Amino acid sequence: MKNSIKFLLLFLFLGLNNFAFTQVDTDKVLINTTVVDFKQKTRPGETVMFVNTKTGEIFSKNSNKKGKCFFVLLKGHEYLIKYKNFGKEVNYQKVHIPDIARLKELKVLVKFQPATAYTLDNVLFETGKANLKNTSFKAIDELASAMATKTTMEVEIIGHTDNVGNKDENLKLSQERAQAVRSYLVKKGIDAHRITAKGYGDTKPVADNNTAAGKQQNRRTEVKIIKE
Repeated sequence: MKNSIKFLLLFLFLGLNNFAFTQVDTDKVLINTTVVDFKQKTRPGETVMFVNTKTGEIFSKNSNKKGKCFFVLLKGHEYLIKYKNFGKEVNYQKVHIPDIARLKELKVLVKFQPATAYTLDNVLFETGKANLKNTSFKAIDELASAMATKTTMEVEIIGHTDNVGNKDENLKLSQERAQAVRSYLVKKGIDAHRITAKGYGDTKPVADNNTAAGKQQNRRTEVKIIKE
C-alpha cells in the first residue's frame, strides 16, 4: 500500500492561565488538541490518541467540528501521540508534559495529510467468486467506522484481479467483488449513495503478474476518497 502520508513537527504551546473547562487536579493538565492538514484546514472526525509511554494507558478522542479534542493527562509523564488513518494507527510524536505547578493547559497542534486512496488490507475472496472471506471484515469494518464518524465522506470501492483467465470475466469478477464490499458497508449502516463500486479487472496491475507474489498484490480492493 502506498500512502502519501507525511509528518510535520509537533508544535507545543504552554498556556498557564484560565481553564475553559472543568477544573482538574493540580497534578494534571488539560491537553487542548487541534488537528489540521498541511493547509491549516481543521479536520473534524479524526481519531487522536495519547499513549502513556510508562504505563501503556491509552486515551482516545475524535476531533469535533472545529478539529478539536480535549484530554486530561498527568504532568511529568511522556505520551506518544498517534492518529488513525482509516483504521491504521500512525505514530506522530512523543511529548513530555512538564511538571510545572502553574501549568493548567497544554495546546497541541497535530498536522497530517490523510491518504486519498489506499488498499484494504487482507480483503480476500473465494477463488473465482465474490464471496468475502472472514479475514476481510476487520478492514471493511474500520472503513465503516471511519465513514460513520465522517458523515460527509463519499468513497469509491475499486476491484482488481490478476491476469489469470479471460479478461472479460476478470472485469466482471472485479466489479462483483467491489460491489460485495459496497453491499457489506451498506449493511453496516452506511448510506448507499455515499459508496460507488468499480471493477477494473486486470487492467491496472501494481506488480509483475509473472510471479505468485505479484499476482497476489494485483488481486486487491482499493478505496478512493471522493469527498471528505
